[in-house]
Amino acid sequence: MKRCELRVLEEIRRVAEQTVRLSEKVARLDERVGNLEEKLSIFLKDHNDLVSLKTQWKFLTGLSAFFGSAFVTLLVHYLRKAL
Repeated sequence: MKRCELRVLEEIRRVAEQTVRLSEKVARLDERVGNLEEKLSIFLKDHNDLVSLKTQWKFLTGLSAFFGSAFVTLLVHYLRKAL
């Protein structure tokens, strides 16, 4: 009977040690996930800023192209009238 109790106690101790090691691994993984989430949020913010800047740039180039062509059209119109 004593032998059986010692085996059970040894098994409980072994399982407890495994549980502690597993808990430590989970804590490290949780920290890594937190770091990845932080890096991902920074990337997405930078990406959104880049998309916004690109959209603004396209708008400005489109606007300048429109006004540029309107200016050239008006210039040609006035030059035709003048000549």
